[in-house]
Amino acid sequence: MIGSSCDPARSSDYKAEKEGTLKGRSGVIALEISSRNPRVQALQKRWDLLRKIIDERAASPEFADVPGGTTGLLVKDYKGKDSCMPVYRVDTATLAELRAHEKQAAEELGQWTEKRTTSVDVALTQITVKFVNWPPNRPAPLPPGSHE
Repeated sequence: MIGSSCDPARSSDYKAEKEGTLKGRSGVIALEISSRNPRVQALQKRWDLLRKIIDERAASPEFADVPGGTTGLLVKDYKGKDSCMPVYRVDTATLAELRAHEKQAAEELGQWTEKRTTSVDVALTQITVKFVNWPPNRPAPLPPGSHE
């Protein structure tokens, strides 16, 4: 009977147990994300899957006679009024994802650092130079901007 106390999906004990399990799982997931090794392993797994897609496309007979088709980096689309003319293009989205994964993995492993330049704008308005122990027989130098 739906809604009765005999229905385990509706009982408060079942709901509390389910919520506790979900909280426990999210805690494990949060712990894995906060640790470098599982993050790098997840990146590696996704990178491997993307490479598998590329490898399968490269081996596909559908791309065998297309220039560049055996690289696995092309995707097939259709163009035209009735969408019957095949058009092949480089899969830039997959390439971008691979590059992003590679960059993130390198950052995680300390193999990539961003070069940062800092610029300091200091305006010097006046500098006073005092000569200590200037020889008495020599005239003192003139200040900048003054003429004889």
